[in-house]
Amino acid sequence: MPEPVPQPDSSWMLAPVRARLAALARQERLHRATLGAGRWVAALALTLLALMLADNQLDRLAPLDGTPVWLRLIMRFILMALGVYLAWRWMIKPACMAKLDENTLAESVEKTNPAFNHSLVTALAYARGTAMPAHDALVRAITKQSAQLALQGDWSTALKKGRPARGSLLALLGIAPFLVLLAWNAPWLLALLARQAGFNKPIPRGIVLTLTAQANPLILPVGEEGNLELSVLPQGQTPNTCTLVLRQKDGLQRSINAPAGVVTIPADWEPGTLLAQTGPIRSSNEVELLRLERPILEINQSLVHLPAWVGKQANGQPWPGSSRGGDMAGWEGSTIKLSLRSSQPIRQVTVEKITTQGTSLPVAVTLAADGRTLEAQTEILATDRLWQATAISIDGLATRFPLRRRLEAWPAMPPEVEILPELMLPATPEKLFAGIERAKGLRQALEEHEVDGIPVPPGGKFRIAYKASSRAGIAKARLLFRVVSGPWKSLPLPETTATGQNGEFITDLGVFLRTPENQEIPFHAVADSGLSLTPGRELAGGRFDFRIGPLENIKPGDRIEYIVEVDDHRNPPLQGRSSPRVKEVVTLDDYLGWLARREREQERMRELRIRQAEVFEGLLPGSMPVQK
Repeated sequence: MPEPVPQPDSSWMLAPVRARLAALARQERLHRATLGAGRWVAALALTLLALMLADNQLDRLAPLDGTPVWLRLIMRFILMALGVYLAWRWMIKPACMAKLDENTLAESVEKTNPAFNHSLVTALAYARGTAMPAHDALVRAITKQSAQLALQGDWSTALKKGRPARGSLLALLGIAPFLVLLAWNAPWLLALLARQAGFNKPIPRGIVLTLTAQANPLILPVGEEGNLELSVLPQGQTPNTCTLVLRQKDGLQRSINAPAGVVTIPADWEPGTLLAQTGPIRSSNEVELLRLERPILEINQSLVHLPAWVGKQANGQPWPGSSRGGDMAGWEGSTIKLSLRSSQPIRQVTVEKITTQGTSLPVAVTLAADGRTLEAQTEILATDRLWQATAISIDGLATRFPLRRRLEAWPAMPPEVEILPELMLPATPEKLFAGIERAKGLRQALEEHEVDGIPVPPGGKFRIAYKASSRAGIAKARLLFRVVSGPWKSLPLPETTATGQNGEFITDLGVFLRTPENQEIPFHAVADSGLSLTPGRELAGGRFDFRIGPLENIKPGDRIEYIVEVDDHRNPPLQGRSSPRVKEVVTLDDYLGWLARREREQERMRELRIRQAEVFEGLLPGSMPVQK
């Protein structure tokens, strides 16, 4: 193959020519791209319109489920794949990838510009060295002529006419249906476009159904009804029938009639998705329904610590008040401690006391890090009636009923004091009760040894026995006395401690089991046995002889009034008093006469009991003949 014949270097003279050819090539590519874009827009617009109409029809045929998601994904894939393919074929490949050589462009220019007379193609051939050898002067002349003509004339006529206009027209024809639909029903068109873009937007169909709940998802307690609101727009176009539908997670569907307004969700509906439907129209939104258990509060521990004035146990701990199943009671000022546990993690808890007037008093609460355990502490007030606790779970569900228990302040009552009947016991209580029940022994002592009302001679004495009780414990006792119409005087009663030899204390007699008749026990409080959870000293009593000899100016005919008074452990203490008793001062002869009369009365009483026993002898099981 012969090598190209070297020609004179005249390519610099063709620079204007090649610049115009390059501009013409860019213009050609632009025209191709414009036409391809128009065709691409038209094709995709019509395809999109077809897919939108198909989506609309499928959604209308299945108002509850709508167009299946997988089918909408296929539609989207078809549209995207078609767009990519047509963009490559109609725009990228012809406008960007196709090669435009200057020879082809030059021929097109010569066809529409006869003045070149084939000189443009020849000059380019000589410049590339592909033409037959020619004289240097001829080559220069042809090149010069082409360069001069390149600066003149309109080369755009070399391109095919009407391609940009055709592309614009095609694009307009593709967009035109959308413009018409936009003017006819803009919300409908925009909803279909959004669905093709991947948004789950309902298609408006004249009536808009909207479900409004407290929250989405709507959390309802298990086995309880709930409410949501169904609104219909525009107002006045309420459909004849509307249905609230539940799509359960297991695929089952349940429905009820649901007029516009507040709709009650049945208690037996399980978790799922709620939506409303009327004909081919479904609600513009869906509400997720969840079912959760309400939190339940339980009592871990409830304690009552009595006030400091009660004292401490041997181990240094406060004495406990009453606490049974969360019902708590104690003295005013007692400290209560609560430990509660919730079945669900909670975000808010309220503990409060309710007074007798119905007022709520908040109690400080500490919630543990686990969100389930809480601690509360407060004091008992005189007006407290009960305490209650409520909680709200982290899911927003509140306890159905408050945890409520009784809370009582023990009434601040003064001690009860009673002066016992006067007895002249012949021996210790232990011998008196030997072989018989204690209750029977006490009755027998009252019948046989009671000397209540006995007067006192000058310089004599009389016996005082008493018993006292107080829930707050007995601290001390005293005797208040006066000669009638005179001032009251106080005589402190010293406390006698118990010893193992004395036996138990018998409050109904005011002495210990083995106390001799002539021994005095001015005051004794029964201490805690160590087996109970009470501070003790709730029972007390005593028995002593009051001697009137030291009283000044006492004479027969005077009357001595006396009262036993005790204090409880409070600070300041509450005081309890017995009923007043009066003892008459008489002469020695009157005193001895009273004893004689008392002896005769007791003898008649013994004879009467014997005769009664003889009448009923043998009539009762276990009765024995009377020993005369």
